[in-house]
Amino acid sequence: MTDSVLRTRHSARGTRHAARGDHFEAVAGAICPWAGLTGVAAPKDWQEYTKIPWLWWEDRNGDGIIQQEETRATRIKAQNSHCVIDADPNFYATGMYNELYWQRISPKEVLPNGVPLYDDTSLLQVDYAKDHSCYTYDLAVNPADGSLLMYAGSDIKHLERTEIWPINYWTRDGKLQWRCRLGCRWHDMYEFPIPKPSELYGCTRNLGITDGITGFSCYFGQVQLLTTDGVPIGTLMKDGRSGETGPDQIQCEWFTGQLVKLKAGRWFLLGGDQDGRVLSGDGAEHDPALRGQINYRAG
Repeated sequence: MTDSVLRTRHSARGTRHAARGDHFEAVAGAICPWAGLTGVAAPKDWQEYTKIPWLWWEDRNGDGIIQQEETRATRIKAQNSHCVIDADPNFYATGMYNELYWQRISPKEVLPNGVPLYDDTSLLQVDYAKDHSCYTYDLAVNPADGSLLMYAGSDIKHLERTEIWPINYWTRDGKLQWRCRLGCRWHDMYEFPIPKPSELYGCTRNLGITDGITGFSCYFGQVQLLTTDGVPIGTLMKDGRSGETGPDQIQCEWFTGQLVKLKAGRWFLLGGDQDGRVLSGDGAEHDPALRGQINYRAG
């Protein structure tokens, strides 16, 4: 073991966490030995590792510290920090900016201390665009069947390019199910009027998927809801430019949130930006789409 270690807060691009008593610790993930935007150089005995594009780390000894003997070169390219880990726990990484793809790697076993050991041969990569010029980037996994929803907001200057599809939905094995061209990155929202339902402009984060329903938080505080078949349902919350205040108003630059459905059928919206919210979806039980009684099909 070397004396010099890397702390995950400086080097992790996407990590899997496990319970350690009353808290969680990072136990595996894709890492970079350099510090990126912090401007702090890697320790001297990690300099050779900076020549390796990507490293995979598994905390085999359970101490929560990245050590050289726990890392290896990997084909996982976690270009975007919004990595996803599902319940199995498969690890998903994505591209960003001009090279769009998603990757999945699966565990071969989980150690008694909760550390998953991943199988490099299980890597699946789906490439779907280059020269896309996007920034907003989010991947969501459907817990029902492992299908995936990607939102890659395009630069407003490229919305008319017919080869660009900012919103895509795949099966678990990477077969495209549907796609949509109505999506621009949140940086360009200043040039758009208040979006109507189905206008997925300026989306920032996916709110999760449950019972075939999903949604996105949007830059100016709206929530856009749709089914996993790509059919719009409606809009929650008010756009911050409406000049109003109240429980249905959230600050702009909203990058958080989660839709939650209880077994009893009640829906809640968790989120907020400068403030935290637990909002009850009163009336949602009267919407047949949200009760799951309508099976939508892609057009």
